[in-house]
Amino acid sequence: MYRMVIRLSRFEIVQAAVLMAAVAGVVVTRVEAAMAAGTSAAEPAWAAPLHTLENAVSAGDAKAAGRAWQQAYLSALGTRRWDGMLAVGDAALKIGAGGGSSSAAVARARKAYLVGLTRARNARSTDGVLRLAQAFFALGDREVGERCLDIARGLLVVQPDTRAAAQLHALAEAMGEPPLRAESWSPTDPFVER
Repeated sequence: MYRMVIRLSRFEIVQAAVLMAAVAGVVVTRVEAAMAAGTSAAEPAWAAPLHTLENAVSAGDAKAAGRAWQQAYLSALGTRRWDGMLAVGDAALKIGAGGGSSSAAVARARKAYLVGLTRARNARSTDGVLRLAQAFFALGDREVGERCLDIARGLLVVQPDTRAAAQLHALAEAMGEPPLRAESWSPTDPFVER
């Protein structure tokens, strides 16, 4: 068996140590800067870019708002949480209302909401699915909103929750949908992926 032996001079060892110390210093500096800026470890990763987005929209700076949205989207995408995608979708609509392209904003919001719906369903979060249903109905996407209601009904069969069932009933009624009971859902429902 062949063994590779790496021999480093003292100079190379010192260089590596200095490089590692510099990287550690940058990390500490960034953490301290984030703490000084008021962000906390408990705050989600997408929150800071969304604050920047709010300021940019208020200032009428569409380019800065777009950059902040992209950063928030990537941060939310990396967390694997549905609530981040919902917040990012809502932010896309704010950009559209603030003077950006309305059709592009709706497309971005819809994309973020779809990712959020998949995550909420996978997390078995009836609350998340219902909040995303509201977002789709607000977009005018009745078909996906109805699908969200079907998914929520299916989740309630697996995890009964009286509060979520009441929310489902109220939302279905407000949207003119039949307020089907969770018991009426079937595992062969074509709208629910397994």
